[in-house]
Amino acid sequence: MTGPLCLVTGWARGANALRPLADALGPDLAGDICAPDTLLAEGRAIQKARPAACSPYASALLARLERQKQPAIVAGWSMGGIIALEAATLAPERLSGLAMIGSTSRFTATDDYACGQDPALVRAMQHALRRDPRGTLTEFFSLVYAPQTPLPEQIEANLREALTIEASSLQHGLDYLGTIDLRGRIATLQTSIGLFHGDADQIIPHAASRFIAGEATSGVLQLLEGRGHALPVAQTSELAEALRNWISRF
Repeated sequence: MTGPLCLVTGWARGANALRPLADALGPDLAGDICAPDTLLAEGRAIQKARPAACSPYASALLARLERQKQPAIVAGWSMGGIIALEAATLAPERLSGLAMIGSTSRFTATDDYACGQDPALVRAMQHALRRDPRGTLTEFFSLVYAPQTPLPEQIEANLREALTIEASSLQHGLDYLGTIDLRGRIATLQTSIGLFHGDADQIIPHAASRFIAGEATSGVLQLLEGRGHALPVAQTSELAEALRNWISRF
């Protein structure tokens, strides 16, 4: 296998969110874990010195990958998968494989793409986040765990983590989710893509992964029956096994 595994978390999540998944994958796959807010700060610093026609998230992720001796397998959850896909389209030589977990190439729906959320919902969430961050994030995390009902302590732990992230970073993440569109780049990507999606996901419908699988030259889709968006934290062992099986094909 080439290189370690780099994990990228989703919106309103810190690096610790994927630590259980990293542990379940085992030390032979140990690698970097990064979160969108950290990548945003790093990417802004990079682009201040060297402007780039990509998001600061992708700039920072690519900078991390460039410091590694070998191409890495990058696994991104939700927004993290979008960031990983953007990076892969810019520098495919830095990735030996791309795993997208409950992710998408475009978060919002359009007239010609029904696999996303209503753009108005993203705008409404931005307004709600300014008025009532705790309530807005509580509702979001409840949807993340659906169709399962999370324990109150799970929601509280997620809130503690999310509320340590600067409000401007959370808003920037929603801006990114509301505008990024990578659909047209999928067909040109030669990197092997593994797609892992819960068929009951209420944040990103599994049709988004089906779309990527249909566009990609090398895409493998695995739907997890009855599972939602919280695969890395609610079905950690199940997802780790699926990832390891996919990686073993390389």
